[in-house]
Amino acid sequence: MRGSLRTQLTLWNSVSLALLLTGVGVLVRYTVRSALMTSVSRAMERQVGKLPFGEGEQGPGAPPEGPGDGGGGFGMQGKPAPRGEEDITLTPRHFDLQGNALGFRSMLSQESFAVAAHEGRRDTRRIVLQGEPIQILSVPMLHAGRLTGVGQVGYRLTELEEAIATLDRTLLLLLPVGLLCASLGGILLTQRVLRRIHAVSVAAQEITAQVGVEDQALVRRLPVQGSDEFSELASVLNTLLGRQEEAWVQQYRALEQQRRFTGDASHELKSPLTVIKGTTSRALERTDVFTPEQYQHCLREIDQAADAMDRLVSDLLLLARSDSQQLGQQRIEVLASEILERALRLTPETAPPVTLQLPDPLVTLWGNEWELTRLFTNLLSNARRYTSPEGSVVVTVSAEEAWQVVRIADTGVGIAPEHLPHLGERFYRVDSSRNRGRGGTGLGLSICRSIVEAHGGQLVLTSALGEGTVVTVLLPPAREAGPPLAL
Repeated sequence: MRGSLRTQLTLWNSVSLALLLTGVGVLVRYTVRSALMTSVSRAMERQVGKLPFGEGEQGPGAPPEGPGDGGGGFGMQGKPAPRGEEDITLTPRHFDLQGNALGFRSMLSQESFAVAAHEGRRDTRRIVLQGEPIQILSVPMLHAGRLTGVGQVGYRLTELEEAIATLDRTLLLLLPVGLLCASLGGILLTQRVLRRIHAVSVAAQEITAQVGVEDQALVRRLPVQGSDEFSELASVLNTLLGRQEEAWVQQYRALEQQRRFTGDASHELKSPLTVIKGTTSRALERTDVFTPEQYQHCLREIDQAADAMDRLVSDLLLLARSDSQQLGQQRIEVLASEILERALRLTPETAPPVTLQLPDPLVTLWGNEWELTRLFTNLLSNARRYTSPEGSVVVTVSAEEAWQVVRIADTGVGIAPEHLPHLGERFYRVDSSRNRGRGGTGLGLSICRSIVEAHGGQLVLTSALGEGTVVTVLLPPAREAGPPLAL
């Protein structure tokens, strides 16, 4: 394809230059020839004006009937000199109406004389005399408004034709030479332009070949040189590669997260299923020795395992709704105190107690009622679960600038700094103290973050080991003012 493009550009350049040079040559030849012929015509006009009587007015010298000094040797009839000996170029000749020479110079053209003598108008024509091209000008001579004779002058065009022929030969020589030089320059310029296109093409092919083979293939960029259209094209392609890289990274992360999520979900579901399977198998194998109390114990274990599976499936369904952008719908304005009190009732009744601090009891939240309740239920459950009975959990609600702020602070065990960036990842657990035995599946904070982001808010978590954890929920205020809805 590159060779084809180079050939096309070269042919187009050559044809365009050939037409241009040909047009310039024709124009130069026409201009030079026109200028030379105009100069000849003016010189002939000046020589005619030297005759005794000009066209339409009386000139210097005596009338044609008598001798005078204005004719430059004219004024007496005589036998014309032999034509071969006379100088034709710019030598004026004077004749009466019968064609008799009023001087010693013979007539150059009877036809041109006839037009001037009988029709009374100027006549210019080209003749060949003794093998030489000659330009003839015949002018009617008037005296007192009366036609009295004819003036005639000639000009040998041999030297002019030779000059024009020399110009033609020069142009014919310069045309191919100029076309050759211009074509070579066009080829060099085309190669220089195509070299940059070739560099971009090679780089793009290398990147394409490495995609899927090397992890850093999309990190490479096309070479950008200068500030012309080709560099602009390379910059646009680099921008496209950058977006492709971002999309590839996001896709890779999504696939990795999905793979990890599938593995973790399978593991979490396998644990309660293992409990159910083991308990039922043990009960069925020992039906003859199991007491009613032991059967009740087995049923309680199965019930607890089923509850764990139910919570896990509910959490997974909620996260699936989050992935499909279905959270944050059907929002209403509700009192923050009502949402928090309801969430507090849904948390396990364990120590420590929770203290609600509402400087303004009419502070409202804008969102989905059920999802906000689930959000604060999860956060309060975590705060109470990992805080000792001697500790405290304080919930503060306030309106700060453009946010409605709910801050939950506990004095629990806290979280190490290295784990903070990973909080909110699905199935992520900090350590053995936060395990399945204490009710955690690693989905609680992930669900909370999904709900907050679906409502256009932010979830900020700060913690220190041995000092406790502070979770700050920032939610946008209600879009429309109105009475809050009591739950």
